[in-house]
Amino acid sequence: MGGWSEGLQGGFSAGTSTAAASTAAERAGPSPEALEAAARRLTAIAGDFDAVRLEMGSLGVTDWKSPAATAFRDALAEQLANAARAVLDIRDAAGMVRLYGRSVAAVNAATAQAGGHYLAPGFGSGMGAAFDGGAGPGGLGLGSFGPPP
Repeated sequence: MGGWSEGLQGGFSAGTSTAAASTAAERAGPSPEALEAAARRLTAIAGDFDAVRLEMGSLGVTDWKSPAATAFRDALAEQLANAARAVLDIRDAAGMVRLYGRSVAAVNAATAQAGGHYLAPGFGSGMGAAFDGGAGPGGLGLGSFGPPP
């Protein structure tokens, strides 16, 4: 049985191997709310990492003068620059997750408005269990051509 978490671990499939073995939520992947929560968590991690980076910056402010001190400050400056880029990357990732969550919400709303037909918001073929390895109702391979169970 597949599902969202197995899809992350074992391949790119948000669908399940049999239509009867899963719920519509499992096939659809994470909810917009879960994606927003993940984006908030990433933003918090970026803030925590940035605070550590700022604390590290204070290590270079000393009266220590020697070739070793110069080498230390140069290495520290390089690591601080790397950390600053990492903070930006984490913030970018949070923004992308947030945008994906908004896209999932829009797809969910459009899908519901169109009659609630199954549409995978991200991974898989988007065609449902019949095309992602499942057999559909009665083993006919027609699992994606109607409203979700």
